[in-house]
Amino acid sequence: MENMLARSNRIQTGCSLREHRFFRKFCFSETLKKYKVNFSDAAKEDLHEIYDYIAGVSLNRKFSASFVKGFYSYLKEALSYFPCRFPIHRGTVRKVACTKNTNSIVLFEIRETTSEVFVLVVTSAKQYTRYSNLG
Repeated sequence: MENMLARSNRIQTGCSLREHRFFRKFCFSETLKKYKVNFSDAAKEDLHEIYDYIAGVSLNRKFSASFVKGFYSYLKEALSYFPCRFPIHRGTVRKVACTKNTNSIVLFEIRETTSEVFVLVVTSAKQYTRYSNLG
């Protein structure tokens, strides 16, 4: 019978039991390849724009800073392991849709020769059409 903690983790991630066991086996093994995540100047500027927008709307700079810092940390962690799980956008550019709290689209490239992930842009899903020809 399935452990309650494993069941709740599986429900939160939306994975089937088979997928959950697969990811637990491969994503937490020591042999898993870790990629270095780098942000382009445009992506860094996009994060600053997100900060400015949230600070302007909420009038709370601490909240804005912690939100952007958390989003940045999430991206670094999510893209450092198994980045090829995200769909191809165009050519070699891949896309991450962060819909839970940010409603953002992140476009990035994987450089296998150097084991790097290079984040190109971080944009709101509303502005996504500006980057439809990227790649």
